[in-house]
Amino acid sequence: MLGVEVPELKLYVHRDADWVLEKKGSDWVFLTGIAYHLESTLDLNGLAQQLLQSQAPLDEIDLWSGWFSVVHCRQGKVHVYNDAAAGHKVYFRLLSGGGKWCGSDPKLSAHWSPLTAHLDEDMRGLHASKWMANRGTMVGDMTPFHGVRQVVANHRLDWAVLRPERTFPREPRRPMTSAAAVDYVVPRLENVLAQAVKHRQVNMALTAGWDSRITLALSRKVKSKIRYYTIQHQGVDLEFPDLALPRAMSKEGFVHQILTDSVEEGHPDWRVVRDSLSMANYKRFHSFFCMFPEYQPDQMTIVGTVSEVAKNYLEHIPIRTGLHAVRAAHLVEHPAILDYFDGWMKDSAPRVKASGYRVLDLLHWEQDITNFAGSGAQNTNFVVHQFAPFSSGKILETLLATPTNERDKYIPKMYEQLILAAWPELMNHPVNPFFKEDAIRMMKRTGLYNPYKFLGNRLVSQPFRG
Repeated sequence: MLGVEVPELKLYVHRDADWVLEKKGSDWVFLTGIAYHLESTLDLNGLAQQLLQSQAPLDEIDLWSGWFSVVHCRQGKVHVYNDAAAGHKVYFRLLSGGGKWCGSDPKLSAHWSPLTAHLDEDMRGLHASKWMANRGTMVGDMTPFHGVRQVVANHRLDWAVLRPERTFPREPRRPMTSAAAVDYVVPRLENVLAQAVKHRQVNMALTAGWDSRITLALSRKVKSKIRYYTIQHQGVDLEFPDLALPRAMSKEGFVHQILTDSVEEGHPDWRVVRDSLSMANYKRFHSFFCMFPEYQPDQMTIVGTVSEVAKNYLEHIPIRTGLHAVRAAHLVEHPAILDYFDGWMKDSAPRVKASGYRVLDLLHWEQDITNFAGSGAQNTNFVVHQFAPFSSGKILETLLATPTNERDKYIPKMYEQLILAAWPELMNHPVNPFFKEDAIRMMKRTGLYNPYKFLGNRLVSQPFRG
């Protein structure tokens, strides 16, 4: 670990991490991770300097795409930010001696003050359960430790009071046509990918789904500098759509390879991950070992997962209570989880709704993206640098401004427009041609799916079984 000298704080960063510290008078910015500006070509120093000069730090950071954390001191006030997916984690706690701590995993804080299990019996039981162990990711802002919380997406940490505060939405939603959103998003994310390929070998994982198809389309102008690949898991035939479609699409002008997944859980790097993170799921990233058997800092892999924020991922079920939210998010009905989402529905949902955004979209963003996509990025970065181009506040705000009926999870018309604008030939190939997906699309077209999901949310219990 390396110490970074800043006034009144002790900052530590891993010796192999990418980071910068920029100062302007008494103001300063510490930035670590991977970040690219949507509208400019700037390195980490340039981003930090631009943030120092900005009168609207939140608006500036929204224009960054990547996997990063920022500590920003402005006029004596310190805030901690991270990327739009909360992938570069920020946790915080009060230390037993009265000091304050924040960092990328609770286990790090044990160097300054011992960690203890929750005093609350329900919380302690949840985090000690088989369900949580099998899940391998957090729920909400909760952690396995007493007094330690996570800063979830759309929030920043106010260091003075050690409390997270909501940063989005900050103003009313401005409706936008899908065509206008495409015109905004495509050139800016093409700029992000053009920057990404300059200093690292970029790799991109492909499947039959929408998320990787969109990211592939955005890479068209730099395709010669990217290695495209798909992992073949054990027992999966080459004709399976997730393998066959990337091969078929490669005829549109890019080189694609299939890598065999043969790594077992005994890999030594997995033990490092398990010992370094409070929660980790081997299934979330072990396939990356196939391509990157050893950590290589000059490599980067790009994924499209964060684009799910604007795909109506939790469908169209009206939710009014914490129980409705828990069932919509496919979580179990444990007292601690219900209590958390009761609070979210009471505190966050009214502000989200008053700003014109769908509660379901922000619920998914702040729960699943934070704790699934975001945690996946954190896990994978132990193997190889990973980031999602869609992890940008401004990009996600733009996508969420489009009509809801044009960004359906199974029939995302706006996402098809994105692909057609960036690389139209890719839509000569089907997307997600699976039986379940076809059946759901049919139910949606006949009007049966929404009532089915509504009844499931209201009538089907998901009990906690330990």
